[in-house]
Amino acid sequence: MRATLLASLVALGLLGPSPGATDKIPIGAIFEQGTEEVQAAFKYAMLQHNQNITARRFELQAYVDVINTADAFKLSRIICSQFSRGVFLMLGAVNPDSFDTLHSYANTFQMPFVTPWFPEKVLAPSSGLLDHAISMRPDYHKAIIDVIRYYGWRKIIYLYDSHDGLLRLQQIYQGLQPGNDSIQVETVKRLQNVSDAINFLHNIEELSRWTPKYIVLDCPTEMAKEIVVSHVRDITLGKRTYHYLLSGLIMDDRWESEVIEYGAINITGFRIVDTSRRYVREFLEGWRKVESGIQSNTGTAIQRDTISAQAALMYDAVSVMIEVFNKLLRKKPDMFRSNVRRGQVFNNGSRGLECNYSKNWVTPWEHGDKISRFLRKVELDGLTGEIRFSEDGRRTNYTLHVMEMTVNSAMVKVAEWTDEKGFTPVAAKYVRLKPFAEIERNRTYIVTTIEVS
Repeated sequence: MRATLLASLVALGLLGPSPGATDKIPIGAIFEQGTEEVQAAFKYAMLQHNQNITARRFELQAYVDVINTADAFKLSRIICSQFSRGVFLMLGAVNPDSFDTLHSYANTFQMPFVTPWFPEKVLAPSSGLLDHAISMRPDYHKAIIDVIRYYGWRKIIYLYDSHDGLLRLQQIYQGLQPGNDSIQVETVKRLQNVSDAINFLHNIEELSRWTPKYIVLDCPTEMAKEIVVSHVRDITLGKRTYHYLLSGLIMDDRWESEVIEYGAINITGFRIVDTSRRYVREFLEGWRKVESGIQSNTGTAIQRDTISAQAALMYDAVSVMIEVFNKLLRKKPDMFRSNVRRGQVFNNGSRGLECNYSKNWVTPWEHGDKISRFLRKVELDGLTGEIRFSEDGRRTNYTLHVMEMTVNSAMVKVAEWTDEKGFTPVAAKYVRLKPFAEIERNRTYIVTTIEVS
């Protein structure tokens, strides 16, 4: 897998010499298998930069590994292999188990590490030490709580499919304040698959068919889609007594308007990519034109008319990295000149960054601390909006869009949520049908059916 990706990067001009090349900045990237769109966004961002020969100050040289293991020993060997090539910075889109190993190495060797998302539980370095990792995904647990309060839900059902989802529930609990508007989580269930979800909903339905059910669903996009479609097609499950809140940033993904089941049930979720912005529209126009030939893990071609939040965050991660090196080289053009000799990268006199377990000490990346500090000072506009970071490497000054699914399976924005102002409703361009729970019980209603021959 590594050789294939490296060959692909060479073909795209991301590796190897190019005419008129200036300084080369070597970077390392590690991806989990099944992140094809995220990898495509990474390569597209790299390609855009490296092809801009007249304006760019340096060329990016990428070393990429695609892994299918969370084994700490195997992952350590891959990381050390990256370090030995003399990379200046690491990017990674990995699962929480792999993240802990990457994060530990980044802080031990002072290697700047930019990731599209942090897991829910991230161990901070020892007191007083700089965390060399930053996350492009903002924290939005308070947004979930504010949406629940906006709808007036007193009780929720929380369904999740991973350990990270359970940790997210913990964060939601910690964000709750005592008072009259407190929220009760009446049921928590970990899902193994779509069938498990539907069977669980059957049990809920048998207990109280006519009671409104407010479900916070924490799972990947494809699983959420399948649960919704299976729910709607199941004639034994109610429709208008249910309201789903999708807690992940999955409304940026492609939700096909031709799938009528999406509009048959109440669905609310979050978007971070504002497609009304000119910058995003211009990006998507170029994104559509790229012929990558990349297949998703389901064997189908990646759709180019939208971009998922995860892929957009990776694209922005590359933009942040480029901005950092631009700033550093503007301030000191020869900053890395002494590190490159005869095509080899040296660190404190040694070639590459050495992972030598036989020694009782490590030699950190000599520019790592400065690069990491400059990362926190980046300010730019990206696909996911305004990009700024706090001192601990977390996003600030960001905006999320609260979206509802319409009856014709389209999306409409009903609110904005920012880390500064919180929840702000906006005038929606449609009015959804009243939920079944608002129809008075113990009343007689006349239902007429007209048969057309």
